[in-house]
This record gives sequence, structure tokens and C-alpha cells, in this order.
Amino acid sequence: GFEVAAVVSSLVHGLLCGGRGLSATEPMRGDVGLLRMLGLERAPSAETVEEVVKYLGGHAGGPAGAQALLGWLCARLVGRGLRGDLERDGFVTCFGDGSHLETQGRKFEGVSFHRNKGWGLDYCGVSVGPYLVCGGFARGGEGEQKALERLLPGALDFLERTGLRGRALMLLDSLYGHESTLSLLEREGREVSYVVGANNLSRMRRELDDRPEHLWRPVRPSRGWARCE
Repeated sequence: GFEVAAVVSSLVHGLLCGGRGLSATEPMRGDVGLLRMLGLERAPSAETVEEVVKYLGGHAGGPAGAQALLGWLCARLVGRGLRGDLERDGFVTCFGDGSHLETQGRKFEGVSFHRNKGWGLDYCGVSVGPYLVCGGFARGGEGEQKALERLLPGALDFLERTGLRGRALMLLDSLYGHESTLSLLEREGREVSYVVGANNLSRMRRELDDRPEHLWRPVRPSRGWARCE
């Protein structure tokens, strides 16, 4: 008895107001004044929210549609004169990473095992300044690195469309210090500046350790760093 938009709107409101999970709409039920303000006759139950989320998750165009909407919304925000909020030290800082969401049980598509975290789903995303421009779960057998590589072209398209590519600085940790990832950032005509962590790259660490001390140039610390060279 609910339109999908009403369920999604109720869920978003419930989550932003401190609700948790699929039951985020439960406190709204019976709050006549709040529902009237939101333009709803009634709020969906947790069971209804679950059914709608399952429907959207299984819909053929669901994930692609969500990505397209996310990119469109972030491009609108960038285009509304908010670019000053994006730049730091002359760069538009971009950040890509993944989070391991621990789960109970393994009945999830794409579930993976992390030695220190157990079974869970890897959710990856790329942000441009404060905006998460693309995101999604790793597929079965894909892992965090490959999942982010699948998302990166969409983030680079976003930078191109919004005219930010020339000032973009992509920040990634050492998990992405591989040719398959870096080649996406260095593709001719679409290249972006990047900084990739090296603490877990054994060959890089050896080469840096072997460099003579006189080749290192101290840089005046910024951002509260104790040492920068």
C-alpha cells in the first residue's frame, strides 16, 4: 500500500534522525504531526521497508539507477557555486577506499573473509571533496581492490564532466599501489594527479630505504604532520 518513493523518503528521514537499519521508520509511526509535515498519511513498518529494499536491490536497473542519481546529484551540488569547499592547497582532493562491513552468516552475494575482521561485505566508494560520487559492494570473488577499480572510471567521468580533472588529487592507500589501478589514473587524456601510500609495498619500501639521505628534501610541515620530506 505504499509507493516506493514514500518508503525510501521515510527511510532516509528515519536514518538521518538517528534511526537504525530497516527499523528506522518505526519511531515515525503514529507521529501525526511529523507525518503531516512530511506529506505522508502513514509511515511504513520495518517489514515493509525490508520488502521494498529487497525489491530495489533485485531490480535489474536498481544499482545502475542509484549510481546515476548519485552522480547527477553531486554534479548539481558542484555546479551550484560550491567549488570553494572542494579545494585544499590548490587541489580538489579525491579519496577512494573500501570498508569491510561485518555480517552474521554468509548468505550474502560477494561475502568475503578478512583475517582480522571475519566474514563480511566490502563496500567501496570514491569521494570528490565531501561528495561520495560513486559507491557499491564488491562482487563475489572480486575483493576491495578490484571493486574500486570498477568504480574509478565513473569517478573520472564525473571529474571530466564537472571540469575538475585538472585540479584533482586522488588519495589512495597502499592496497591500490598496483599497475592495474594506477593505469586507470594515468590513462592518456584522462590522467589525474595521485598520492598512493607505500607502507605495505615491499619493493617500494626497499627502494626508498636505499636512497641516500642527501636526496631527501625537508618540507615545512603542514596539516599538523610531525615530519614531511
